Amino acid sequence: MGAIRDTERLLRVVSFSLKELTNRAEVRTRTLREYLSAIGDTAKPLIERRSGPSISSAEAAKRFEVSDETIRSWIIASRCIAYDDLSKKKRVRLPEWQFLGPNRLHEWVRPVIEAFGENGWAILDFLTVPRSGLVADAEFNGESLLQRLQAGEIDLVIEAARRANPN
Repeated sequence: MGAIRDTERLLRVVSFSLKELTNRAEVRTRTLREYLSAIGDTAKPLIERRSGPSISSAEAAKRFEVSDETIRSWIIASRCIAYDDLSKKKRVRLPEWQFLGPNRLHEWVRPVIEAFGENGWAILDFLTVPRSGLVADAEFNGESLLQRLQAGEIDLVIEAARRANPN
């Protein structure tokens, strides 16, 4: 009888310990996520400056002669690159460099989103950060992937996006 009670007591202690470890791991994970999010938020103004001019979804709607809701559905469907406005007012911005003329997007926009992923801030950072060394088997000397896109090296950038896809 004593052995059974000891075993039951041991199981309760082990069960309690596992619950405590799980709770602590969840707190650590949540804290790490919050910390990384805060670091990302502090980088956003720099990323936005590097990216250059942008327009609101309302301005894009005027350009394309569609509704703001249509532009937002295009964003969801990965037809254009957008990121949350820094004002925290649920607005989105669209970088100017993805537009080819007043009401057309560059052909490479959708393939870049499909290769890299849909996170607008991550795409902006990925495309605009100056690079050095080999990227997707091509030599870089301080230029960005966006500069390479604008120079017509679309396949190179799409390959780099596939390799770097954070998903």
